[in-house]
Amino acid sequence: MKIVSYYRVSDKKQEDNFSLAAQRFELNKYAKSVGAEIIGEYQEIESGRRKNRPELNKALKLAKKTKSTLVVVRLDRLARSVSFISALIESKVDFKALDLPMADKFTLHIFSALAEKTSEDISIRTKMGMAEAKRQGKVFGEYAYALNATVERIISSSRRLTYQKLANKLNAVGVQGRNGGKYYASSARLLVKRLGLSI
Repeated sequence: MKIVSYYRVSDKKQEDNFSLAAQRFELNKYAKSVGAEIIGEYQEIESGRRKNRPELNKALKLAKKTKSTLVVVRLDRLARSVSFISALIESKVDFKALDLPMADKFTLHIFSALAEKTSEDISIRTKMGMAEAKRQGKVFGEYAYALNATVERIISSSRRLTYQKLANKLNAVGVQGRNGGKYYASSARLLVKRLGLSI
């Protein structure tokens, strides 16, 4: 028996937490237990909702060419999409998810639907959480990093800094407050508190 291994994580953080290594360990253990030969290994840092994944495409191509079985640790490592799993079933490429060892086509459709629903629920909760955080004045990403650096620089280079002076300096360098407004002593104080700084 020949198998092609595919590992996937959604982001770099998961990779750093050894999720890829854990998947590789489980697949190697499976291959050894059934006496299978792993003829190819592919890994990817990508969302399970994205359909165009280069490494997965390579894995599928190899599995089809060599008539091997594509193996993943969990079905959601392969995809979180009913349409994707359906297309894969129709492609006639043999594949196996170790968390569903006895699954037939009907079962795979059900579990892929559950994975898709879970993914949608997570996306909705994340968007709602970020919207609420933004409403409270929290900032994210590169802008948050730049804002933090600017405030830290002003604090470290200013003597006898007050919140009003901080507000004046932020306004002078073009940093905008909530809704694009100017900073005042009160909003500067809240900003310093949100960033976990002190003056």
